[in-house]
Amino acid sequence: YGSPTCVITGRGNIINDNGTSFSSPLIAGMVACLWQALPQKTAKQIMKLVRLAGNNQHHPDNVFGYGVPDFWKAYQTGKAIK
Repeated sequence: YGSPTCVITGRGNIINDNGTSFSSPLIAGMVACLWQALPQKTAKQIMKLVRLAGNNQHHPDNVFGYGVPDFWKAYQTGKAIK
């Protein structure tokens, strides 16, 4: 089960909906934005930043993985690491 989030319908309307099928496109878009903000980072570095910013990073598992990433935290960490 997913958490409600804002999505755009096929007709261009913004609605609140839920479902795990939204997770991949939303995370992919956020990762793209993070990489655009930190263009000097490699793909592996971006992946590590996202994992470290997860709310389950200390105990990743097969159900929740690394958890919900905090992309502001990932960005701040990425800016601090040269």
